[in-house]
Amino acid sequence: MLQNGQQAILFLNRRGSATYVFCRDCGQVLRCPRCDRPLTFHNPLSALTCHACGYQRKLPEKCPSCGSRQIRQFGAGTERVESEVQALFPQARTLRWDAETTRQKNAHEIILAHFAAHRADILIGTQMLAKGLDLPWSPWWG
Repeated sequence: MLQNGQQAILFLNRRGSATYVFCRDCGQVLRCPRCDRPLTFHNPLSALTCHACGYQRKLPEKCPSCGSRQIRQFGAGTERVESEVQALFPQARTLRWDAETTRQKNAHEIILAHFAAHRADILIGTQMLAKGLDLPWSPWWG
């Protein structure tokens, strides 16, 4: 597909590198102290974030419950999918379209324009992709 100049869109309704973080010894899931939702791990920052209220903290070295160092990330978000795609297809040009990559003014339009102009082979994103993605017609579509 990529060698034929075709593009791919990967939709994943999760942001981040891992959808939750837990202790392998006691099973404790790291949760937001404000709203009790599981915290999402973001790799470039090595931070845990609550996507509901915006709470952030660093990834702890030890479990706050039992003191174990067996803290692990589980699940996949757009950051992790992008990194896996880049590892599997190093020649592919990827773009990510999620809340982290669209914080700046006009970011949505810029990302879409790059993809529509074939400056990227694979577009990876959250529900932003599913809402109003308007690409020009392509002869590759059946």
